Amino acid sequence: MVILNQKLVIKMKHFKYFIYFIFFSQLLSAQDCVSGNCENGFGTLETKTTTYKGDFKEGRMHGKGEYVWKDRGSYKGDFREGFFEGIGVRTYENGTVYKGHFNYDKLHGVGTMTYASGSIFKGLWQFGYKHGQGLHKDNKGYSHEGIYKFGNSDGFGKQKWKKGDVYEGNFKNGYRDGYGIYKWPSGEIYIGNWKSGKKHGVGVNQRNNRLINKGIWFEGEHKTNKTGCLGENEECVPSRICCKITTENNKLYSTKDNTYTVAINNIPSFLNVYREAKKRYYYDEKWNLSTKENSKYYREYSKLDTINKTYNLKAHYTANNQLQWEGTIRNNNPSATDCGKAICEGKTRWFNENGSLSSVSNYLEGREHGKSVIYSKSGKTIEFNYDKGKIQKKNE
Repeated sequence: MVILNQKLVIKMKHFKYFIYFIFFSQLLSAQDCVSGNCENGFGTLETKTTTYKGDFKEGRMHGKGEYVWKDRGSYKGDFREGFFEGIGVRTYENGTVYKGHFNYDKLHGVGTMTYASGSIFKGLWQFGYKHGQGLHKDNKGYSHEGIYKFGNSDGFGKQKWKKGDVYEGNFKNGYRDGYGIYKWPSGEIYIGNWKSGKKHGVGVNQRNNRLINKGIWFEGEHKTNKTGCLGENEECVPSRICCKITTENNKLYSTKDNTYTVAINNIPSFLNVYREAKKRYYYDEKWNLSTKENSKYYREYSKLDTINKTYNLKAHYTANNQLQWEGTIRNNNPSATDCGKAICEGKTRWFNENGSLSSVSNYLEGREHGKSVIYSKSGKTIEFNYDKGKIQKKNE
């Protein structure tokens, strides 16, 4: 996020404050209006590392302009209240260029990224990630067209290679996953299920209409010619490959009192019965996505508020289910673990593991706006007042 005239360094990380109380120090970013009108008009504003030349409104970049870093490339296009917002061109230091729509400083909407390597991606973006329909091509004859989710192919898509290989089917987290058909130039074809890019589940492998193998594959290896799973009165135990495959895609949903394992095909009917159930995302102590067993925190999202285009989010400490953070966000990417990336809106609250209040802040479009209060262990409070990310005053 680009914030001009900021006089206090405040880092929001993992929905928790790390605050540097250096108010008048070398950390202050000196800014000079070297020409024109940098309040309401057209001017040039410089710092030690950046230059902005363009329109201003109430001291913020607003209108048309160009923002240049000494070592991080440039942005040229539309601005709104200090944000890169509208249509613009972002040129990165390595030569990669993005042309398209921006929102809250982030690639958002329709746009084309031309990488320094010669590869391109053209399609939809959401808060900096490929998200929605898109087409990726490299300069070696490879292409992938389909649905993306938070940067990875996820959903139906089609891959092509220069040598003639073609895959058409489902993807998950960037890998072939689910049902799909792979064709080789030799005439060989595999029709069936995949997981993490490997044949996995029931499928048929043939060449020029002659059967090579059929049955069940497990992590790329053909295991049995049987396509059925159980005989009469047989139990589906994990040692049976077909049963393991059937249950490995089950999802965990939690209510206030219980956690349920739900088969992927049964999720819609399950949620009709348990409307309050939510999928949990688990994180380690550094807020990297993790398993429940290795987690320090977990998060749960509400459904999208279709009017305000926001999600309610709550984070908890895994050990005692104590609330750790609550607020409203615009970006429901599980990897967005700070208010800048998640785009916080309105009142947010942080809690210590013992349940005591740690801090309260108010946000507007991912920037602190209004009063923020920090509660120390000694019982003292520290207050800050912000105007769209600009600190106004400090009271101790």
